[in-house]
Amino acid sequence: MRGDRAVVWSRIEESRDELSRLCQKHDVRRLALFGSAAGPDFKPGRSDLDFLVEFKDLSPSDYAEAYFGLWEDLQALFSSEVDLVT
Repeated sequence: MRGDRAVVWSRIEESRDELSRLCQKHDVRRLALFGSAAGPDFKPGRSDLDFLVEFKDLSPSDYAEAYFGLWEDLQALFSSEVDLVT
């Protein structure tokens, strides 16, 4: 594992409890990291964090609130740009 990627995974591990709390708060069924942060091409300060998210069954308005709430909370948690893919 390259150093840059190790830093990302270390930060993810350190944030595990907070990630779990955010998933509960925003009705997330599954959350997975993918893209450059999960591979050798991650560049701190330049790369964003890409997350694949599956929400529990929600009404359209609850879905929008969960999506954008999670997006904002992940950006705040990691102090980084975040892309959410459903």
